[in-house]
Amino acid sequence: MKNIKERIEFIMQERGLRAKELSSKANLNETAIRDILKGRSKNPRIDTTRKIAKALNIRHEWLLDGFGDIHEIENTIIFSAQEPNSLKNDENQIPLFKLEAMNDDDYICYSMALVKNISFDAMDAGFICPDNSCAPRFYYQDQLLVKTSQTIQQSDYIFVENGQGIFWGRVSAQNDKEITLEQLSNPDIQKTILKSELIKIWKIEASLYK
Repeated sequence: MKNIKERIEFIMQERGLRAKELSSKANLNETAIRDILKGRSKNPRIDTTRKIAKALNIRHEWLLDGFGDIHEIENTIIFSAQEPNSLKNDENQIPLFKLEAMNDDDYICYSMALVKNISFDAMDAGFICPDNSCAPRFYYQDQLLVKTSQTIQQSDYIFVENGQGIFWGRVSAQNDKEITLEQLSNPDIQKTILKSELIKIWKIEASLYK
């Protein structure tokens, strides 16, 4: 995405927004939005881009130059647990946490929060995310380096996202159509996920502390 026009188009497409809807959210004339999208306004006014960034809930700096995170990092916990019974901690009791973005794909989450919210494994685990449209930052015991990945191998530790939620475990088997994950605490418990339903894969690259 080399310019403001392409970055706006990317976010609009991602969220299914039309020019009329964006102009209403940004309190701008629809013509101003269409001029940018049609390439007629290559250097829109700063007050215009600020309103667009605010309406899209993205960083104004990212909209202007494309560098850094799209979103401001906020202290928001997104729970992946599908059943209430698997939530072991009260959200109100979770302490503050700190995030550091390394680049677009790599994230370190500092262990200032302990979220026991993934029932797929009995160990303490959780993930922390600025909002539901941004790449999750993961926490597991101490610290982990997690990278988005398209290639995985047997015995890799991964998080996978599909329409049902986020699951994680050790890859016990895979073929062209499926990935089978096994629970770390009990390898006899396994879950098979169709590759055609995968939204994203995150591979645990390294544990920074044990």
